[in-house]
Amino acid sequence: MTDLNLITEKFNLIVETMPGKDKFYHLKTVYNFIHHFNEIDRGSQEKVGDLLFEYVDYISKNDVDSYKDAKSLFDNFLLPVGSIYKKQARFTYLIRPRSIVVYLVFLNVLFFTFRASNYPYLVLNAIVLPFLYLMYTRSKTTRVFRFDW
Repeated sequence: MTDLNLITEKFNLIVETMPGKDKFYHLKTVYNFIHHFNEIDRGSQEKVGDLLFEYVDYISKNDVDSYKDAKSLFDNFLLPVGSIYKKQARFTYLIRPRSIVVYLVFLNVLFFTFRASNYPYLVLNAIVLPFLYLMYTRSKTTRVFRFDW
């Protein structure tokens, strides 16, 4: 089992000495996992510790400069950890509020283009705006993980 202090030390080193590593490296997600590490059971801590250590070790030695590589890293290391945290520490996969706004604007423009009645606008916005508020408030907590963060 990998020691949490070793993971934290390596993570802090990355954050302090490599400020350019924030674009594709999911550092807020890793921070949230480290912060709530003691909330998962001992059996899962071993697997999570090993995955987190492998992840921080990999990103400390390698550069990731494409969306495809970042997605692959997330899928291989952080998504399995996220599923454990969802079950045991009440974590939520988060969709960025900015992404929701882009989709909402796109759908509204689409409805406008096809000259839909006002009803679809109202229904769409009545459904999406509360969801947007929910994602915004959740983004302020540390019990979230997401890919594009």
